[in-house]
Amino acid sequence: MADEEGEDYWNSSVSHSKVFSFDDANEGEGGHISRMFTATGAPAPREVEPESSNYSLDLTTSEVDRLSITSGGSLRNYAEDEPKSITLQPAKESSFLSITRKSNQTKPESPPKSKFSPTSSIISSSKSTKVVLAKPGNQQSASNDTLTLTRKSSSSSTHSHVNSELSHIRKSLDFVTGKDQWIKISPKDMVWRIVQNKTYNLEHYRSLDEKIALLDYSLNLHDTNAILVAILHLKNTVSETLFFEEMSRKPDAVDQYVTYLEEDGRSEECLNLLQNVDRTEEATILQLKLAVESPTMEQRLKQLDATIRRLPALSPAHQKFSELTNVKRYRSLMEIQRPIEEHDERLAREGKTELFIQFPRKSLLGMSLIQTLFYCCMYHFDKPETNFCSPHFLRKTFAMGEKQYLWTALDALSKTQKWTEIQSLLTDRTGWFGAPKPKALIGFEKVVDILIRNSSPPDVLAYYLRLIDEPETRLHCARKCKCHSVIIDTLAALKDFSKLEEYSSRLDTGTNEYKYCQEVLHRHR
Repeated sequence: MADEEGEDYWNSSVSHSKVFSFDDANEGEGGHISRMFTATGAPAPREVEPESSNYSLDLTTSEVDRLSITSGGSLRNYAEDEPKSITLQPAKESSFLSITRKSNQTKPESPPKSKFSPTSSIISSSKSTKVVLAKPGNQQSASNDTLTLTRKSSSSSTHSHVNSELSHIRKSLDFVTGKDQWIKISPKDMVWRIVQNKTYNLEHYRSLDEKIALLDYSLNLHDTNAILVAILHLKNTVSETLFFEEMSRKPDAVDQYVTYLEEDGRSEECLNLLQNVDRTEEATILQLKLAVESPTMEQRLKQLDATIRRLPALSPAHQKFSELTNVKRYRSLMEIQRPIEEHDERLAREGKTELFIQFPRKSLLGMSLIQTLFYCCMYHFDKPETNFCSPHFLRKTFAMGEKQYLWTALDALSKTQKWTEIQSLLTDRTGWFGAPKPKALIGFEKVVDILIRNSSPPDVLAYYLRLIDEPETRLHCARKCKCHSVIIDTLAALKDFSKLEEYSSRLDTGTNEYKYCQEVLHRHR
């Protein structure tokens, strides 16, 4: 602070040591009393700005001639005869606290004059901050002038926030002030810098060999972040044709980049990459995936049409026919599902169809061929073959295998408890003179497993259990569903009466099963 009217800023001769104590009234917060004060005797003021508190200033002695306060850009002087208690209002600008004495003023009662040391010591603690101005020789006075700055209202401490900001700035300056930021280092060292999560600059690597070296070193370290950095640097600095050419030589890099593009939702860019690096099978699968995941039926059909047009260019000659046929079959299935869905949705909404009430339906759109067949067997098994809702129509249109059709139809019919339809499905009329004969291409053991899974009644299970030719297999399946009559008959057919007696002992006396078992044992004794 500049001198004013011949006043010397704390260079006057005084007889006492001056001790100024700045105490925090709110000791619980452990903060300093202010963030701004002028350290007397120092060559420059220490500035801290009070943020949200008022401070009162109490002068306990009359040794000081003048007190000057600068706050918010305005200067106020207080003479000795003015009030000793002053309130500091916080301001946006810095606030200075200054205590001065006239250089030509002396006091009779004062000891010989001596100048203060131009330096001052600052004592800080969690409770207060003191600025001590000592005269030469570290002599202490019997009486001290004490200036106390007291906080009237507390404010939150910001030390932790300031420290974190300083830490971040120091880390940034470590690279900004470093001598090596503009020095070109080897690709290997640069990759290590990327792996260690340090700041890096790839602008120096302009030749193709250097860019490829960055990618090779990244692949050797198997660091995903470094690999993606090297790939993106290569992509952004070379032509698209050259980028695809170099990537086709590095399948591991393609895998990493494809994963990155898929996670980022850039499916079209990923598809273009796969096509240009000769990964046609993956490109085809991705194209079909985009079609299947389309939100509406119209968009789905549009994507399937695009897939059909694109497949001949994506697939090699020996794969064109099979892949194209499968996609066309799937598109045909979408076309069949749409009218069935519209028809069944209307019936379910009307609430007049008992089957839809007993077994609530799910939307058919987007289902696979097997799921569509299961749906049609549940709700439209009795439809004629010419009706597109009929499972027989699906079977014929898509050339489904006999076993595949039988397994799916049995599962759907047993769930809806259509036992007559199941019996008709498992009856063969091609025998002598057209006589009906039970027949199951999947085996009656599998038929029983399907019936057990769908909680079929005991009499239905017993009928199909007896159609299993192998006695041991029949016994195993009968025990699985606890069909007592079949177990008793099978043990009797095997003439294993010891096991039959043992089994009889486990049955409850008086039950029909127990009586039947005793009757069989009595018959064969």
